Amino acid sequence: MAIAMLDEIREIANNRSTRNIHISHADCEKLDLAALLAADLILLRANHNRSKPNHIRLSGTFSKVSDEVNIMIKASGTPHHLKLAEARLKPEIAALVHRAELQRGNSKRIERSPNRNAACQNLTDYFDKCLGSLGYTLIKEGKNHLGKLLTEVIENAEAHGGGQWFTIGHWQRNQRSGTDTRSGDCHIAIINYGTTIYESLKSIDVSPELQEKLRALSAAHQGRNLFGERWDQEVLWTLYALQERVSRYVGLPGSAPDRGVGTIEIIEFFRKLGNGRMCIVSGKAYILFDDKYGLGEIEKDGETLKIIAFNEDNDLEEAPDSNYVFRLPSHFPGTIVSIDLTLDEAYLGALLKK
Repeated sequence: MAIAMLDEIREIANNRSTRNIHISHADCEKLDLAALLAADLILLRANHNRSKPNHIRLSGTFSKVSDEVNIMIKASGTPHHLKLAEARLKPEIAALVHRAELQRGNSKRIERSPNRNAACQNLTDYFDKCLGSLGYTLIKEGKNHLGKLLTEVIENAEAHGGGQWFTIGHWQRNQRSGTDTRSGDCHIAIINYGTTIYESLKSIDVSPELQEKLRALSAAHQGRNLFGERWDQEVLWTLYALQERVSRYVGLPGSAPDRGVGTIEIIEFFRKLGNGRMCIVSGKAYILFDDKYGLGEIEKDGETLKIIAFNEDNDLEEAPDSNYVFRLPSHFPGTIVSIDLTLDEAYLGALLKK
């Protein structure tokens, strides 16, 4: 539904006869940062492609039911990006908010590495500030580890996506009455426009070793009539690509041995620190991570690998839970990684005592 709405916004914004766009969040109770960013990018790009006199006049209605939604829109949405007066927060609210400013890069340009490094540093510093709001901090090793994981996620977007990528973060500490325990919601969004994960796996430079594994996996599902309206080869391959040690370059000369660890490890990293969810959208594939299905270990070629198959047996040759992995009715032209994490002072304190 959200992807279809983005398509509608894009169609309207790209129509040269459009002069005014009004976005209403009046009934919005919860807002995903990645969805907010995707809509903002469409509107900002449409205006960028027009001469100033022909810019679209943007307006909106704030939520009538959620202060949190309004704070996110003001602090990390279009009002902030355009430096509008509506972006101003009351001092007592601004003190509860941290953001990782919008960063971008282009895989087709030689300066992609500095852009990527800046974005990863920005997100790492932001996450450390989130923890700092609760009285904690990442040690040096933790910062280096998180930076490495974020680097691989963005590096994959550069290497496989072939288009522009964007990163952003938004944090708001909660105000609870009757308790001294502090908590807050950490949001991170990474969006890449270009080739989807599935399209990347179908490209001619995929290693023969991975091609063989993907074909065998598809044959196993087809042979048992597991594919259907909500579960098909695109979603299967997208899920497989997220597993540890899976890279389209695996087996090729010069392939790094630690390729294909970023996504699976970043899930582990955040799951250990708080409660929340992470979702990946690529093309028509949707994959949701929360606490119901965890990572399992398998022995393969003399090493232990972590996998997540979203079924009771944690078996990639079985169909996943359709509430967590399924085919979308609309296509997103790239890949979205959305992380929503609740950090709690008491939980973090208990974690340190283990």
